[in-house]
Amino acid sequence: ETRNKVGHVVQAPGVQAIVMLAILVDLSIVIFKIISHPNEPFSLSSKYYNETDLLTFEIIDWTVLCILAVEVLARVFYQGSRFSHSILNLIEFTLVPVMYVEMVTR
Repeated sequence: ETRNKVGHVVQAPGVQAIVMLAILVDLSIVIFKIISHPNEPFSLSSKYYNETDLLTFEIIDWTVLCILAVEVLARVFYQGSRFSHSILNLIEFTLVPVMYVEMVTR
């Protein structure tokens, strides 16, 4: 019963729209960094960005990570062992901890 409620919420168009928006915002930031500084697109150096920019990037990164983590974990709970039957699910499941490690080791 609880699994079905979680599944209903996770699969709701509004929730999926929020997840898609988070991914698009994150992609937009990456594109902005590449266009702004093509030689060092992933540098978060203060020589390229002011404190406000760096804080904004940090807030966006953590927000995206939290949204994706909650959504993936909810799908794991809802789908149970069926979750591992999809390569895309496994990629997303791996992506969350990789994002976390990347963010805390900058």
